[in-house]
Amino acid sequence: MLAVCSRIESVQRLSIGRAIAVDAGYERNFGGKTYEYSAVLEFQDRDHLVTYLQDPLHAELGRLFWESCERTVICETESVDPRNPESVDSLVL
Repeated sequence: MLAVCSRIESVQRLSIGRAIAVDAGYERNFGGKTYEYSAVLEFQDRDHLVTYLQDPLHAELGRLFWESCERTVICETESVDPRNPESVDSLVL
């Protein structure tokens, strides 16, 4: 998976991790399910995300995900830098 992502130019940053047991004082799940792995792909902007989605390597990455994971949740989000007031102002909470 890392090898495929590193070949996709529009991916600005990639974080992949495995769940660890931490007692946060509350149950951690998503829709009643727990997940063993996470992957966060970051893009410079929406256009770079669209470029990624149209890249043939994206289809290869999707295949690898489904071979490795029993289930998955995919969502696109717009993130802000909490230290940058201008970016925080652009997010409506």
